[in-house]
Amino acid sequence: MTTFTRLSILGSLMLLANLARAETRTFIDPKLNGRYVDGCIDSFRYPGNENCSKEGSAEVAHEFCKIKGYKTWKQWKWSPYAETNSYMLKEFYSRGNFKRGFYKFRGRNLMDVIVCYR
Repeated sequence: MTTFTRLSILGSLMLLANLARAETRTFIDPKLNGRYVDGCIDSFRYPGNENCSKEGSAEVAHEFCKIKGYKTWKQWKWSPYAETNSYMLKEFYSRGNFKRGFYKFRGRNLMDVIVCYR
């Protein structure tokens, strides 16, 4: 095997390793259109205090990752803050149609980090 072939193989392996790392992205203080993302969900599926449950917050992380072009979340964390402009994930029915999306909100439980993967 020539030196050129070895270097080509090594270069290819390094490129593949970098592509694998690019499959995961960490969003610190994640934002949508300049607003922070609230860690809670407004949904009939998570009534009362369950809207900020682990499962509810996982829904928020999942939808955020999808919007950013990723398959889903790998990990996330939110913390309580002073009320600020944010987006909250909402699910509801309107005229018989199911709606799901991020809507402007004055949030207090903001995502600190969301790690997405493809």
